[in-house]
Amino acid sequence: DRRIWTVAIGSALVIAPQLCVGGFVVLFLQEHRGLSSARAAAVLALTLLLAVGGRIAAGRWSDVRGSRIGPLRAIALASTLLVALTAVLVQAPLAALLPALVAGGVVSMSWNSLSFAATVELAGRGRSGSAIGLQQTVLNLPGTFYPGLFGLLVGLTSWRVGFAAVAVFPLAGRAVLRPLRHT
Repeated sequence: DRRIWTVAIGSALVIAPQLCVGGFVVLFLQEHRGLSSARAAAVLALTLLLAVGGRIAAGRWSDVRGSRIGPLRAIALASTLLVALTAVLVQAPLAALLPALVAGGVVSMSWNSLSFAATVELAGRGRSGSAIGLQQTVLNLPGTFYPGLFGLLVGLTSWRVGFAAVAVFPLAGRAVLRPLRHT
């Protein structure tokens, strides 16, 4: 079913900031911004705690709208904008950078259940198990290379370039999901 592949590929693009920004936030804050391990870890902990609420809110929003893909596409766009803003604010005072970084992390972690639900709903009861297996496999494949490539890019260029590059992925995922926007 093309629709299942579309959700899987779109999701595999949308996940990039979750894996890269979330995965490197402590290192970025320690090495580039000079925060202590405890303060950098507190930023990550706050992001993860708020992301719990973000996932619940995204699920509720999609229930109210009667659509999974519409909210997923909106979250992908918000993720792009917030991670791009983080790229712009890499050298800004922490009072400006940290809210953008945390908000970008929260938004980039809040969409997952929408792609799972969309996959199950599109597949129907008789194929939901195999559809979610396929979707999860395609979604998890980037996890094997996104973080390493992100770290390599940052090492060869800068944090600003790394964040800017990863901001493009959810925008591409949003475009891939466009044919399903009424789902």
